[in-house]
Amino acid sequence: MTSNIAEQKITAMRTQHDIATSFSNRSLFWKSNYLVDSSFLHHVSFAFWIAEMARPASVVELGIDDGQCYFTFCQAIERMNLAARCLAYSNPEHAHNFSALQAYNSRNYDYFSRISEKELHGALFGLHDQATDILIVNVAQMSDSTLGDIAENWTAKLTDRGMVLLYNYSEGSRKEWVRNILKNATREVGMPCVFDTGDDLSLILYGENADARLRQLVELEHGSTDYNHIRAIFRRLGEGHFNEYRDLKKMTGQKKLKKANKKLIARIRKLENKIKKASSESHVALGDLNHTINTLTRQHEEQRHAQSQEAEALAQICEEYKAEVAAYKATIEEKDTDIDTVTGQINALQGELRSLKVVAGQSAEIHQREVIALTKIAEDRVAMITDLRTRADRHVEELHRLTQASVGWQTEITQLRSDNDRLGRDLRLATEQKNFSERYRMVELKLRDLYIDRLQAPKRERARRERKEFDKQITLVATSSCFDSNWYLEAYPDVRAAGVDPARHFVLNGLYEGRKPNPTFDTVSYYIKHPDALEEELNPVAHKEIYRNSGE
Repeated sequence: MTSNIAEQKITAMRTQHDIATSFSNRSLFWKSNYLVDSSFLHHVSFAFWIAEMARPASVVELGIDDGQCYFTFCQAIERMNLAARCLAYSNPEHAHNFSALQAYNSRNYDYFSRISEKELHGALFGLHDQATDILIVNVAQMSDSTLGDIAENWTAKLTDRGMVLLYNYSEGSRKEWVRNILKNATREVGMPCVFDTGDDLSLILYGENADARLRQLVELEHGSTDYNHIRAIFRRLGEGHFNEYRDLKKMTGQKKLKKANKKLIARIRKLENKIKKASSESHVALGDLNHTINTLTRQHEEQRHAQSQEAEALAQICEEYKAEVAAYKATIEEKDTDIDTVTGQINALQGELRSLKVVAGQSAEIHQREVIALTKIAEDRVAMITDLRTRADRHVEELHRLTQASVGWQTEITQLRSDNDRLGRDLRLATEQKNFSERYRMVELKLRDLYIDRLQAPKRERARRERKEFDKQITLVATSSCFDSNWYLEAYPDVRAAGVDPARHFVLNGLYEGRKPNPTFDTVSYYIKHPDALEEELNPVAHKEIYRNSGE
């Protein structure tokens, strides 16, 4: 019975330690660069934490609305300098601020992010299979049929680290749909895979190779102490973003009001000046108008007198033109007689011309037949030459195409060889990294087991062992140049707060918790290089001092 209670306490201690480590990342305290009136403001810290844990290579949102969710993930990817690609699709029926979202995206994330307006069902089916790490679904932007189709097909689009983030489902029917989806996902995966914040946001973790901290999150039992604790952390941090937006909006409103008042005052003053100026100008314009009327009246009388004189002169000119017309008529009658005589002569000449044309036509017909025959021969020769030239051009083009194809094949062969060499190098590097990670994890587990074994030992025996085995190590660590006590206290404020000697804390506790004696000394890496120190349960700094003093 006592053994079972001890095991339960140790398990509880281990769980609390893992949870505290997993949910203490700096991303929880990042400030959002994009703040709008959105219900997602309460989930910004949670989204930052998910992005840091998943470190996605591909993020897709179906149904972008106000942009708060999508731009939160874009900011996290840019801040972590990830080689990622982000896509967002806006439902055409709800695209009231599509242009504003595109403009903000172009100014800040255009080099890795794209926002498009597209029917959401088609957008999902347009994605490549097994290529999306985080799929974000804005439930309120979709119809019931679209939601059903997307839920049936989204697993095919996810990678082996993939997950689905559902949000904005406060409406009753949407909330019930999400509950059913979460239940079906748990049955489909066969293990816990859901984290429901209880505030219209849920995470479904499908990927088998997802980060262990995300797996630990979805394994929290709904309603448990740990679940409520983590949920409260995310909620409090989210309220901070909402309060920041509220304060920013208040300040912006005050600035806009002051600016509007200044513009209104300036406009009133400008109108007053225009009224004064218009009143002054109206008096001047009235005097000018009277002067213009008098001038026009005088000019009208002068023009009427001049027109009367011109009319008398025109009447005299008309009488002179009538006399000249009568003389021209007499001359025209004489010319008509002469024209009749000339016309008779022309008719006689036309008869002679027709006779000459008959003779010339007979000769021209003979020459025409000869010209047609010669033209036919020339056209045949031209057609033959054209055909030969066409064939020659085709042969030249074929030869040029084969030459280009040969160059392309050679380039492709060279590229394939280069790709093969690069893939070989990447495979070797990945294998080495995997082996190192496995050894790193084994050492961490070994240290944890040693720590638990020491804690399980009877208190008297543990005190005797600490005096016998660890006092010497504490002295070696405290005097070693590898142990920076000032840095240790600065890096781990909980040790400073506890008032514990830093060298003693590192030997008895810090070593097993993976803490470093100085900024450049990695405890686990040292044990990987010196497995004998781990087998002897010897502190790495003490081990290094012992072998340094022995000359090895």
